[in-house]
Amino acid sequence: MRKEDIVKLLMIYNNDFSTKFKNSLNKKKKIELEKELQNIDKEILKKNLFKNEEITRVYQNAILKRKIFEEDKAIIDKYKECCLLKDNGYYTRYVLYVDVADFIEDILPLPKNYYLNEIKCDNLECNYAIKEHLEIIRNLNIELTSQSKVKKTYIKKFKELTKVRYNDTEIEWLLYVGFRYFENNKKVNLRKFYDFFFKHMLKTHQIELFKLVMPYMKNVRVNFFFYDLHNELYELAYQLDDCVSIENIKEAIAYRKEYLFYFNKRDFDKLEFKDEFLKVKEYETKEIGGIFNHIRTFDFYEEYIYCFLKGYLNLLSILGFIEIEKKESDLVVDIFYDDIYAAKLSNIGLWYAGYTNHLKLSATKKSEIKAFSKILAIMFDENDIVLKTKIDRFFTKKGKFYFLDDEKILKGIKNRNELKKRIKEIESIAKFPANFKTYFNNLLKKFKEVKKVNFMVLEVDRESLEKLESLRDLFLLAEDSKIIVKDFNKFKKEAAKLGVFIKE
Repeated sequence: MRKEDIVKLLMIYNNDFSTKFKNSLNKKKKIELEKELQNIDKEILKKNLFKNEEITRVYQNAILKRKIFEEDKAIIDKYKECCLLKDNGYYTRYVLYVDVADFIEDILPLPKNYYLNEIKCDNLECNYAIKEHLEIIRNLNIELTSQSKVKKTYIKKFKELTKVRYNDTEIEWLLYVGFRYFENNKKVNLRKFYDFFFKHMLKTHQIELFKLVMPYMKNVRVNFFFYDLHNELYELAYQLDDCVSIENIKEAIAYRKEYLFYFNKRDFDKLEFKDEFLKVKEYETKEIGGIFNHIRTFDFYEEYIYCFLKGYLNLLSILGFIEIEKKESDLVVDIFYDDIYAAKLSNIGLWYAGYTNHLKLSATKKSEIKAFSKILAIMFDENDIVLKTKIDRFFTKKGKFYFLDDEKILKGIKNRNELKKRIKEIESIAKFPANFKTYFNNLLKKFKEVKKVNFMVLEVDRESLEKLESLRDLFLLAEDSKIIVKDFNKFKKEAAKLGVFIKE
């Protein structure tokens, strides 16, 4: 530690800031001062250093967050006890040397939000219909655009079916995650679904989802730490067995740096907010020492964490994993999840994390299918939306009835085996009478496969064609002096015997 810092610490310890006492300390050798500092009672230093909440907050920011905020600077100028913070002459002005910070860190009172503190929450919201929604997503056969976004027709269709109150962007999150899950999973299994999201979602898909959840960011640049994002997100969610404010979570992360999940300033300092989303100007110009500097009007790093937490906890609530409470708006970014105030694990999240064995899901409407033996049609209660999405894939509504639709059944079918699987899928919906089974058998009988063969097209002149007349069983005539050959090697060999040589 520097000698001048030891002198400042001893002045605070002795509560003597006089010039006389300072000069007496400066006359001593550094080794003497170091021994004197080693023998101090740190409880006395703690009492003399942290005299009030303002001073304490400045040191909490300087030591735990490694940052001095604009409002801290007036406090530093106001109190002698803040003399440990060095004026570096730059627009940031004050710094606290690492060795000084390390020396006093163990006596620093921890801020209230250093830990996650339980609060009382009312009117919590969560998607407890997640299992039903996943069934619907599976039946919709969703497609993505070339930019890896869900096509708007599917967002509209899902909204019409479910009548959910989510906005289109939130629905897109749900459909995107569901789409990725069903790329490698055929059945809805909630434990497998959350395993997929937190543990197995591909790195590229995590980045694509990040861009959907945080559309107000530009210059998105990530490194390999980012690829553990969803796993780290689970480590955060796991600790929310009680309701905690987002402000508290944000502060805990900022104070403890790498606590909960990884956000390093050096890796994310290139991220910027898009101007159209900002409620304030991102920068303002200040003159300091005759030099004009562009200074952020808010703390970028903490605001980024705040936005991320609100966005991703909102996403987890839509995935049924988190309950959220909405109360007030305090982001400087104009985004629809601005009013998310607090969060806790849902009953589904508590079940997945092992806090409870009881899985709570919303009751779903179940309907019986009535199939007719004289017509290829069925009837059912259309309020059963999961069943409706299954029926809509293979049946077309006419009046009060849903009739089997050949065109829908055969859509995308490339071979007989695929058709057999499609018929088996339809038969799993209900127990159909004999007329349906006859129809399916006839559909299979009528289905013809044409075998694809390899062939080669050759261009020949009239004279060569006359010479090749004896080989007509080896080729077919086509337009524009061309012939089609199936067994090229055999044709080439026989043609050479007739004086016609194939140039390759």
